[in-house]
Amino acid sequence: MSTQSKDPGGIIQDVYDPETSTLAVSNLNSVVPVAYDSIYPSYPNSVTEIYVYKRHAQTVATVTVIYTDSSKNELVSIVRT
Repeated sequence: MSTQSKDPGGIIQDVYDPETSTLAVSNLNSVVPVAYDSIYPSYPNSVTEIYVYKRHAQTVATVTVIYTDSSKNELVSIVRT
């Protein structure tokens, strides 16, 4: 069986990184519309969550989520930088 028939359109080849043996995630129409291979969350206080998205150890996006209080039932904002 040819490689092309296993990967029609070359989709897997486009996102596979042989150096790290990982597939890059790409979610178009999301808060982070760029390829990434890891997410590092942090929680600096009771109302803030920060998610750092990386590809090949380079930061490609940071998403900061802020809630009204520590119950985290109501969002104040979600900001991508």
